[in-house]
Amino acid sequence: MDLIACPKLRRRMKLVLFLLLTCTLYASAKGHSQTITLSVKNRPIEEVFKQITAQSGYLFFYNAEQLKTAKPVSLALKNATLEIALQKCFSDQPLTFAIINKTIVVKTKSSLPVEQSPNTGEELKGKVMSENGTPAAGVTVKIKNTNIFTTTDETGNFTIKNIKNGDILVISGAEILTQEIIIHTGEFLSIVVKAKVGQLDQVIMMAYGQTTRRVNTGNISRVDATEIERQPVSNPLAALQGRVPGLIINQANGYANSPFSVQIRGRNSILQNSQPLFIVDGVPFAAQNDPINQVNSASNAGTNPFYTINPQDIESIEILKDADATAIYGSRGANGVILLTTKKGKNGKTKVDLNTYTGWSRATRTMPMLDTRSYVQMRREAFENDGIIPDVNNAADIELWDTTRYNNLKDFFIGGTAVTNDINLSVSGGAPGTQFLISGGYHRESTVLPVSLSDHRLSLHSSINHESANKKFRANLSSNYSYTKNRLPGIDPTTFINRPPNMLLYDSVHNLNWQEEGVPFGYISSGYANPLAALETEYAGELKNFSGSLQLSYRLFNNLNVLANLGYNSISTDETNTNPQSSIDPFSGWLPSANFGTGSNQTWIVEPQLEYNKKTSIGKFSILAGATMQKKTTSGISATGLDYQNDFLLHTISGAAMIITSNNYSEYRYAALFGRINYNWQDRYIINLTGRRDGSSRFGPAKQFNNFGALGAAWIFSKENVVTEHLPWLSFGKIRGSIGITGSDGIGNYQFLDAWNSSTTSYQGIPVITPTALYNPDLAWENNRKFEIGLEIGLFKQRLFATINYFRNRSGNQLVFYNLPIQAGFPGVNKNRDALVQNSGVEIDLESRNIQSGEFTWQTRLNLTFNRNKLLRFPGLANSSYANSLVIGKPLSVKKLLDFEGVDPLTGTYKMKDVDGNGLLTIADRIIVANTDPRYYGGFENTFTYAGFELNVLFQFTKQTGINYLGTVAGYTPGSAYTNQPAIVLNRWQKPGDHSNIQKFTTNISAEGAQLVNSTGAYSDASFIRCKNISLTYSFAPAVLKKIKIERLKIYANAQNLFTITNYLGADPETQNMFRMPPLRTVVVGFSLTF
Repeated sequence: MDLIACPKLRRRMKLVLFLLLTCTLYASAKGHSQTITLSVKNRPIEEVFKQITAQSGYLFFYNAEQLKTAKPVSLALKNATLEIALQKCFSDQPLTFAIINKTIVVKTKSSLPVEQSPNTGEELKGKVMSENGTPAAGVTVKIKNTNIFTTTDETGNFTIKNIKNGDILVISGAEILTQEIIIHTGEFLSIVVKAKVGQLDQVIMMAYGQTTRRVNTGNISRVDATEIERQPVSNPLAALQGRVPGLIINQANGYANSPFSVQIRGRNSILQNSQPLFIVDGVPFAAQNDPINQVNSASNAGTNPFYTINPQDIESIEILKDADATAIYGSRGANGVILLTTKKGKNGKTKVDLNTYTGWSRATRTMPMLDTRSYVQMRREAFENDGIIPDVNNAADIELWDTTRYNNLKDFFIGGTAVTNDINLSVSGGAPGTQFLISGGYHRESTVLPVSLSDHRLSLHSSINHESANKKFRANLSSNYSYTKNRLPGIDPTTFINRPPNMLLYDSVHNLNWQEEGVPFGYISSGYANPLAALETEYAGELKNFSGSLQLSYRLFNNLNVLANLGYNSISTDETNTNPQSSIDPFSGWLPSANFGTGSNQTWIVEPQLEYNKKTSIGKFSILAGATMQKKTTSGISATGLDYQNDFLLHTISGAAMIITSNNYSEYRYAALFGRINYNWQDRYIINLTGRRDGSSRFGPAKQFNNFGALGAAWIFSKENVVTEHLPWLSFGKIRGSIGITGSDGIGNYQFLDAWNSSTTSYQGIPVITPTALYNPDLAWENNRKFEIGLEIGLFKQRLFATINYFRNRSGNQLVFYNLPIQAGFPGVNKNRDALVQNSGVEIDLESRNIQSGEFTWQTRLNLTFNRNKLLRFPGLANSSYANSLVIGKPLSVKKLLDFEGVDPLTGTYKMKDVDGNGLLTIADRIIVANTDPRYYGGFENTFTYAGFELNVLFQFTKQTGINYLGTVAGYTPGSAYTNQPAIVLNRWQKPGDHSNIQKFTTNISAEGAQLVNSTGAYSDASFIRCKNISLTYSFAPAVLKKIKIERLKIYANAQNLFTITNYLGADPETQNMFRMPPLRTVVVGFSLTF
């Protein structure tokens, strides 16, 4: 479903969003904390109870008789957990406690738990442990729907009586997640509990380690497995859209292997790569985000390598943005870093997890095309406007062809339904010393095209963690393997949706037709004369991705660890694209052909490290020193076979009459030393210093090494006494900042060297080689100076949490292509210029727990980014080859355009402003500067839970200007020969005095029409709000599951790209090309279970 928003609707939407946000903020103004700060000496225990209640919200249940035997309490606690506070409070008391929901039940140590009916059941013993294998003391163990309960002792052991087979045991505590377990009597029960982790203390991955949101000095965003699993996507990059401030991800088309462009905080380089560094389990992804195909397919922009990774295998994705977070990666971190961490085994009993879904997909927003009646009307009107009489020579489509025949090519090509099947099975578990996980997945996805082609991906993932008994040695081994078979047409049929709707596509025996009434289609159309011929071509690609990583650590002394990170990644491709006889116009004289390609991307990395951690009376010190050695190789072979005599030989190179081959190979070596010093004083003042010395094989001997570094600091001002005493509603406050420098060597390999190429030219009968590049030993690193300051505030015990960041990144010493005089014999050379590019902006991230009432909860998250990119400096710009594409003070994506003045109401033709008045439209007339960068973008997410139901809704929004349909059809004037048009052209100019933005129908292209794509008429508002994801799940209650002996079961329905609200004059506002497959709207249903 697609909605076109009128201004009135847009105003209403803004009002609704404003009211939602206002309600969100208002509803968040209540809450309680579970961290306790106390300072009492010889005070009655009842008074201590009241202070704990005031700070935590937990109520005490007791009677006055119990407290008569209690001793006075003396305590000094600062930011202690509720469990620790209670254990200290009840220490040396004749009392103990149990936590049941939000109530702390006080009982005397000599008393037994209340029994519902004595001697009616058996006795059950067990032990409760945390995920890391340590005993969990003070945990409440209760038989559900009874008053029978007990608590675990200091060793985590418990004994509970009167339990019957099939009873449900409820395990709860202030610092753990409540869980329910079905009991089978006669067994010793080992229970592993998960800690309640607040949003501030959730572990997040950072460069060479872990941190928490509370003490992190850098800017790191996180998307976890739960958010990824809600989305029925085959590429993990698609799961990030609309979820991370400062991150822009755009999908190129609607095919499964579609490329995705990824950009963190804008474009930093004029000419070079501005994509971030991607690391999977500590290993740089070999292909990064570059296309890995050697042969073209319907996804013309290439095959994305992340398509080979199963999203269900990912535990979290961290996005590192500022200098503090990225400088330790040196030259590789200039454009940000994205860390993908796969799932690991956890301590506990062995369990099996199964998740499967089936879904259906259809194309999202498209443009309706003219039917045959309207097409014929357009063509005849065009001839009439031009004063030309149509005949069989200039208008076969309306003079010879059947003008009542109608082929809806758009619906035929992309109006179908794709089917998706996905299944994932994993086995995991382990003891305190060793944990494991093994998982496998299968994903099948067809296309919306009218062909029986589909993609298949088989994936395997494993992880094993081990810790020695003395806790000195640790090892983690992870491996991932996937095999993907991608089958598509060799060319995107969407390209041909503008062919005449009354073509005779099939002959009398239902073979492809190539002529009508003696007029071959090839005479009137280039490329595939019959558009259905595109469906006869076939692309088949086999993609293999293997990665392995090994992290080792050994504690030499109490505070000193030696570590090593070892990793390897390999992505290989084997592809064919065949053009059989059935796809070839018999009037062309061509014979069948085929393209073959194999490619390989491989990388290995070794990173030895030393880590020193020390906690003293003046704070905590952490020092890390390490080195990096990395090698990456890229190779490929491609071959084109021509003039096959029959289709049976198409899949063999040797069967071709003519063979054209080429190959490529490149090698990249990288070495570095890095270090980090972190000082933390009482979790209040934190300083983080990072540095790296990089060496890259992409520069000459004198420029191969460079230094990078950053300084980050944070002040948690909510810990200051003046704040805790006078601002009790401010539960957390932190100011952090960072400044530093990163670099970039993303120029490709061998750019500083002489380069030569073979030639068909010979000298005295001897083949010659010709130079293609000049030696440039002065080629040097780009550098990116980053500055950021951020504010993090939690209000009302984190019921409302806000993060606001201001950043400014300046990238200098730009690597650009420098034109040379023709006498040099070379067109140009890569060279550093004293140009400076700036990205600055503000990121806002708001989270709120609006309602937490009984079984109903409502949470909201809003992220919003404003980014401004501009060229600050470029000496000699006016005399350079960039004079017509760059403007000082404007973004790098700027377009210099002609001033489109609409359609002349007298003549009905397009008008452009002739600035210099010379009667010609030239580059000098392009005075309008258009900015296609988003003005702002973000996401708005709401999560509702009730009983076992959960509903999550995510909207993605972007405010931007983009190229509209006039820009994509500019070469095909409405009315021109054999070219269909979008139905919107019916709003054209028809007579003098008409006002329209669409010129009159004509068979000719005027000078103004030819320049339309270079004018402001081809650009317009491409803003949109997209319902990116809706997820509805239902989790069955344990009482139901105990009957079928399943630990967990949920059913769900998920939808992706459900609808789009936009005023965009075109098909999809994300891809901005009506001749490209738009992203797909997907709905799936499935279930997951654990047993």
